[in-house]
Amino acid sequence: KEWSWVVDPIDGTTNWANQNPVFAISIGLAHRAVPIMGVIALPSLREVVYAIRGRGSFYYKPETKQFTVREPSNVPQDCLLTTGIGYERGPLLQATMGYFMEQLPLCRAIRLSGSACWDNVMVATGRISGYWERRLKVWDYCAGSVIAQESGCRATRFDGRPVRLDDGAEDYIVAAPRVHDYMVRTLATHQFYLAGQPTPH
Repeated sequence: KEWSWVVDPIDGTTNWANQNPVFAISIGLAHRAVPIMGVIALPSLREVVYAIRGRGSFYYKPETKQFTVREPSNVPQDCLLTTGIGYERGPLLQATMGYFMEQLPLCRAIRLSGSACWDNVMVATGRISGYWERRLKVWDYCAGSVIAQESGCRATRFDGRPVRLDDGAEDYIVAAPRVHDYMVRTLATHQFYLAGQPTPH
């Protein structure tokens, strides 16, 4: 398709259904499968974050301000990372927890929000250093990838390839540049994770 609107009316549905305020509303626009515009609202924070490719990232709370990414001083020691754990309880969970447990003693902390769109905003605005997750859908990152990239972050696949909506991939990293390089390098040692295979015993 030439143009595609990608909408997630509530990202973090389980949180929202349980009155947990960590959820987001996301609207993205892609041109020839490349995300070019994104708007994400975080109702509980009364924030709206938006970006158009080539024009920077902005947030409205309550006035409009441009923002750029913040890079941790020491990688990975100063990094606050986040990931997501979905409903699959087999090999994918084992793979996620393998990388999680490897990185936990090396970085400052790892958090779980339950909303991919929320995590994109947290990384783009410098409140989280990096986010990784496998088995995402295009509505989880279409808008957020533009917002993050326009703030100075890198948003790619696990192996560093650019994000496209038509590549069939479900893995995603968004992080400050040095953190992104670190995550791509360390994820590359988890071949079972990249391939979606069970953890070797």
